[in-house]
Amino acid sequence: MEMLCFSDVPVMPVTRIREHIPLGGPLWPEFERQTAARFCHSGRPVDAAPPLRKPVRNFHRPALWGGYLSHEFGHLVAEHITRLLPAVSQRGEDVVLFTLPTGMAPEALAPWVHDLFEWLTMPPRRARFVTEPSLAPELRVCAQGEMMGGVAPDPAYLDLLDTLPDRHGLELQPRLPLVYVSRAGLVAQGRGGHLGESYLAGLLAELGVTVVDPGRLPIRAQMQAYAQAEALLFAEGSALHGRQLLGRLDQDIHILRRRAGLDVSKAVLTPRCRSLQYHDVVAGHLTVSGTFKGPEHTTPREFRHLYAAFYDLPALFAAFADLGVPLARHWDPDAWRQAVLDDALHWLVAQAAPVAQAIPNLIRLIEQISTPDELLDLAEPPPARSASH
Repeated sequence: MEMLCFSDVPVMPVTRIREHIPLGGPLWPEFERQTAARFCHSGRPVDAAPPLRKPVRNFHRPALWGGYLSHEFGHLVAEHITRLLPAVSQRGEDVVLFTLPTGMAPEALAPWVHDLFEWLTMPPRRARFVTEPSLAPELRVCAQGEMMGGVAPDPAYLDLLDTLPDRHGLELQPRLPLVYVSRAGLVAQGRGGHLGESYLAGLLAELGVTVVDPGRLPIRAQMQAYAQAEALLFAEGSALHGRQLLGRLDQDIHILRRRAGLDVSKAVLTPRCRSLQYHDVVAGHLTVSGTFKGPEHTTPREFRHLYAAFYDLPALFAAFADLGVPLARHWDPDAWRQAVLDDALHWLVAQAAPVAQAIPNLIRLIEQISTPDELLDLAEPPPARSASH
């Protein structure tokens, strides 16, 4: 992959984040004319030139531009760090410059960020963090190997990813017939997910399916499980971006949707696998009404990523039957109902937490509900899918 080289590049710390796009980083020469060096989405630049401030730090060694270290795993892996592997594969000794979320100190980075550096073949000692206006006398950059927005990855980037299992000594045999990548527990924290998924994940483990919780595993262990899988099944969420840390594998990838009609990551996953299939297994959603305005967004948005989804059980059973797992035969309706109600209580309380006076009434309402069907009466059905999906 082509590498560009620029001289005397000011590099500014991040001062603002909007829609996961940082205002900060290199102020490339002729900024508006650059494409490959800038942060892109859907094949075109979406960033803005950061305001120039007088540099107070100089990087005296040749440097590579690594990107913005988003605190969100999915966005970091899918778009912000995808120029790192191509760059370090060409320049084995240069330091690598990164920007951080506003106010974050390098010591506060999550441990998995260093795991990610190692996986992408960059020793963490080479990282340099831009926390004040700086100057890079010699700064090199590769284009993003892939990005969000429905654009396929660069084949040359996949070629580099293809070398990583062997380089890290992953065992590809014996193959695991099915690996399920879970989000269990996250919906109870107020995040998006399938209500009662913890029951599903536990039952799958009892039935001999390999169940992976990526939040509890180092990057290498995640990649080991993914690389061995004959079929890889994700609960829709940011964890599926972890599969983007591997290249082409002879496997089938399945995704259990929680938002109807969204083929999440289709463009980037399709060239990596034998087949890609999405399963509509949602009967309805608990949703958050209103809009959100916070540090990650400056314009109101709906909370689609926070949907708490009810499984459509016949559809769920059919999806697993196609994968050779007789889920319906072993399903315990009572345990399932309790898992759904527990998740719904915690999810609703988490959504109401900013409005403390609403919580007592909300809890009283939930205590009157004894079955998932009664709770489902409060939910919104999934929107009809368009003919194009």
